[in-house]
Formats: sequence, C-alpha cells, structure tokens
Amino acid sequence: MPSPRGEASANRFSKNACLFLFFNNLANIDPAAEALSIFFKLVGCQLNCTVRAADGGENRIKSFQRGEVGLVRTVAEGLKPGSDVANLSVMGYDPKKYYTGRSPLEAVSIGVKMADDDIALRCNVVTLSDEPNYEDKTMIDYSAGDISSAEAAEIIKTVQEHFGGGEFDFYHGVSYRHCLIHHGGTVDLGNMTPPHDISDRVVGPYLSTSENAKPLVAMMKKSYDLLENHPVNIARKKNGKRPANSIWLWGEGKKPILPKFEDLYHKKGTVISAVDLLKGIGISAGMNTPEVEGATGYIDTNFEGKANAAVEELKNGVDFAYIHFEAPDECGHRGEPENKVKSIEMIDSIELAGRLPSAILFLLTG
Repeated sequence: MPSPRGEASANRFSKNACLFLFFNNLANIDPAAEALSIFFKLVGCQLNCTVRAADGGENRIKSFQRGEVGLVRTVAEGLKPGSDVANLSVMGYDPKKYYTGRSPLEAVSIGVKMADDDIALRCNVVTLSDEPNYEDKTMIDYSAGDISSAEAAEIIKTVQEHFGGGEFDFYHGVSYRHCLIHHGGTVDLGNMTPPHDISDRVVGPYLSTSENAKPLVAMMKKSYDLLENHPVNIARKKNGKRPANSIWLWGEGKKPILPKFEDLYHKKGTVISAVDLLKGIGISAGMNTPEVEGATGYIDTNFEGKANAAVEELKNGVDFAYIHFEAPDECGHRGEPENKVKSIEMIDSIELAGRLPSAILFLLTG
C-alpha cells in the first residue's frame, strides 16, 4: 500500500527529494568559477561553458549534460542584506511579510519563550581595545577570539546577574552569539550596528544615538568595566587569547510569526546548521533541526557530519534537506581569505553524488 502523503517508509527517499546547500557569503571568492565547481562536483555532472575569473582569465568546465546555472536575488529591493533575510527568502518566506528581526529567530533556537511585547536582541561578546572612553575604543574582534561556549556562558551569567532579572534578561547561546530579551521594549532603536561590520574601527560613530537605545548603550559601556577583569578573561589573557571584555547589542526584533513550512508547501524539510539563526528558522517553520556533533559554524566544523545528517534525514522521509555552511561567511568577516577558500575546498571534498539517488535535486546558492 502506498505511504500516505507526507510520509515515507524507513530508509526510502521521497520521490522528488531535494538537497539544498547554502554557502553563506560566497560571492567574493576568486576566481568566480570556484563556487560553480562545487555544484558540478556534488551533482556529478560538468558544464560546457566558460566562466570569467576576477583576474580576467577564463576557467572552462566541460561536458555539462543535466543542469542549469543562473542568478537569483535573495534580498529584495529595500531590504537590508543579511543572512536572516536571505535564508528566509530562499526557504520561501517573503521577508516583507514574515521578517520580524534576526535575534528573535536565534532566541527560538536557544529555547527562549518570547511574550508578544518582548524584544530580542543579539548579544555578542566582543573584544574592544583599552582606551579610557568607550567611544574611543576599537572593535578588535566581534567574536572575542572565537570564545568557547562554556567560557561565554560564564560571561553571560555575570552579565545577567548585574543587568538582568527585571526589564532585561540575558540568555547564553553558542560561542560569541547570545541573546537579550527586553521586556516591553521597542524595535525603534536607531542604528544598532552589527559588530562584524566595524572590525578594526573606532566604535563611537556606530553607537546608536536614539533616545530609546540609551539604556542599551549604557549597558554596553558598563559591561566593559564589569568584564575587563572577569576570571574567564584573566585566564584567556594569560593564555594569549582575546578577552570577551564587552557585550554588543544589535539585531533587534519581535516574536517570530512564521507559518509551518509543511502547511504552506505540503513538504517536509530539515535544516542542518551550526548557528542559532538557521536553527531558529527551522524550528519556527516546523522543520527538523538535527544536532551534528562537532558543528561549529567555522572552518573547524564537521563538514562530513552535516552531509551524513542530510543523507539520513532524506532516507527517513523528509522531502528536502537544507544544509547551511557558515564557514565561508565567518572567514570572510574575520578577514581570512585563505581560510575562506580552504573552507570551500573542504566542502568541495564531500562526496554526495554516489550516496543519493538520481531523483535527488541539488541546488546551490551563495
């Protein structure tokens, strides 16, 4: 007897199952053909065309028989480019209708239950320089030296003890990425600048001057004095690591309003990612979000583990698996072009074509 719609027998692929690979921030890789080669290798086919590289040279990929390559705008006109907006668009959610902010999606993944009047903000732990005035400090590292989740949890615990418990509550996430809930807050905060956009810049010009943001900016300033000599930071500096000596707030938004993906498209999906933003989108959309051991969102992530998770999810009956690779984006933000290329090469080395049936449709975006 055929399986009911939306169900599949164990270890059977859905007839038109789809594996979607999302390479974050791939656009500035040289040569341009680098990204395309990954697609061709994964699908087990080749392209008979010429791609012009950034240096003016040409890269020829031959004998393509069963695929197409094109461009698509993932961020609509009038919207601020970002992983949040782009991934929602790719998954079929119109950001102009469904986007309520970045941090609320991350809060879902962390397990925070937001009230209707709550505002969520991303709370990075960052490394700032040591000038006396906060406005004169430089954004040394938006990730505090890729701080471990265990160390960051101790930092956020201290921040919560000093600033939380009333109007504000802090929740620890993964590595440098955490969450602040402002109960009864507002999203009208002026320009709350993402810290990765101002690496090596003096922070003063990027602090919001909005009246509504004053309590948040004040907490950021006070956090430096609170954290400068925190036991975690003393140990990190002793070991030659960058301290998490300030919080940095941005990415404000309201409670997510995503309808279930299966209700919209009558398909079951899974999202495989190391970062809370993508997991939050998946959870909010009612999709599976399997944990992958060793998935970090950086070049040391478990690339093969993500591929294995996708294969298992497809075998167990989902209609598509959406694998998000954060490493190229993270390396780009850190100014590490060699690691960015290396991360793509590591993804490129994953062999999937022989492990999936020919009915699988592969898609690539970046």
